[in-house]
Amino acid sequence: MKMNTKAKRFFQWVLFLILGLSIQLFLFSYEKEIKNISQELAQKIGEAGKKTVAIVDFNDLQGNVMELGRFLSEELSVAISASGKGFEVVDRLHLKALLKEHKLSFTGLIDKKSTQKLGQIAGVDALITGTITPFGDSVRVTVKILDVNTAKLIGAVTANIPKTKAIEELLERGIGDGFQMDPGGTTTSTRSSWGKTVKVDGFICKPGVCRRKEKDIICSVSLMNNGSEDREVKILADRNSDTGLVDNFGDMYWVTVKIGGREAGKGTLSNWIIAKFPSKVFVNIQLIAEDVNQEATHYTGIICIEGFKKLVAVQNIPVVK
Repeated sequence: MKMNTKAKRFFQWVLFLILGLSIQLFLFSYEKEIKNISQELAQKIGEAGKKTVAIVDFNDLQGNVMELGRFLSEELSVAISASGKGFEVVDRLHLKALLKEHKLSFTGLIDKKSTQKLGQIAGVDALITGTITPFGDSVRVTVKILDVNTAKLIGAVTANIPKTKAIEELLERGIGDGFQMDPGGTTTSTRSSWGKTVKVDGFICKPGVCRRKEKDIICSVSLMNNGSEDREVKILADRNSDTGLVDNFGDMYWVTVKIGGREAGKGTLSNWIIAKFPSKVFVNIQLIAEDVNQEATHYTGIICIEGFKKLVAVQNIPVVK
């Protein structure tokens, strides 16, 4: 039995209404959790008598920083600043510049000596760190307040944030490994995800190594066609694309892309990649960045390929001699 026009319109209207209410419910729940977290943190900071605080990027349990961690840090930074509890929040861009100047990283994996050093250079007496743990329909966020002189826990807040499509996309965007700051101001990688391959749109992408050439860096990434038919790959190499390198300090560099003897710093660079049968054939792609930070220990290679649904992001490509 066919549905008449009025019934169809009514059915569509009901679906639209349900969808709209679902989206509003998710947004309300997210904003409510952010507000609750910020209010509890502000209350604990005020009770501890702290006057200046800094918020670093949140990471997962392995110490890896992701876009969601950076996003939540920014959201809470703004929310806590507006609390009016008698303390100041250091601007995160200013904090990042200070850390870079002193060759320190910008993540939540911090020990006693690191917090003391951070307190000295940034003029803060409390530090806010956080971890993110994805579950089925939600993301568990644990936020801690540390005394910069002792690294002791002043207070902590936990919350569950609904896992919307936007949250899932941010979860998938890693921006590098977690790093600990040592007393000498150098960074030491946790090496929790070095050498991992990435699968995207029927291709397998494998990290190589990065080598310095004077002030430049050359990072290699191997791409293999995992399908049964040959395919042409067109890499977008201009500055309007997202192709580039990101070092472990979070700084991004525009790159020249090189395949074999051909290279491109703008436009596209195309190459046919034969299917894996009868043999596995990897094509080596070089990402070359100029005037990079010589203290970087590894890079994330980001390749924008025409027609791909997602960016190809190969994390933690180590710098070798």
